[in-house]
Amino acid sequence: MEGWHGFKPEQNHKSNMNPGDLTPFSIDQETINKYVASTRVRAGRSINDCSLPAFTSKEDRKKVEDLLKQAFQSFDDEDLKGE
Repeated sequence: MEGWHGFKPEQNHKSNMNPGDLTPFSIDQETINKYVASTRVRAGRSINDCSLPAFTSKEDRKKVEDLLKQAFQSFDDEDLKGE
């Protein structure tokens, strides 16, 4: 880790999942374009107690659908809120 990322073995990563503590990105677009040729974002997916591979059962697919509908209905933004 130290050779690649510069972190010493005795250092610990502190996770902070509080969205209120996020600060705006402060690097200007010109600087980003100078150093970044490309980037990608990988999104994993998981829902507790549900199987998500292509061979999942009809029951699991229905459970996922119901959970997602419930989540979407809780959104306040009308563009995101489900029916």
